[in-house]
Amino acid sequence: MSSNAYNLVRRLEPQWLQKRGRNSIRSPGDIRVYVQGNRQGGPNALRQIDVIDVKSIQFLQPDEATMRYGSGHDNGAILVNLKGQ
Repeated sequence: MSSNAYNLVRRLEPQWLQKRGRNSIRSPGDIRVYVQGNRQGGPNALRQIDVIDVKSIQFLQPDEATMRYGSGHDNGAILVNLKGQ
């Protein structure tokens, strides 16, 4: 069983953690993580979330993430919704 959200994603949807967009010096292209709509950082932020607290996890492709959150989402975004919030 996965103890945190990072391990859960790595086990069920490992492609979400792979960089896929264009990278440059100005846009290093880390996948961004949002919890309850608030940016938490890169994929390592998922390690701080216990799977028991997760209601849903969704991946946004780069174009979808850019439309929702603005520029800087060349590798997409992972959205986490927590139970009871």
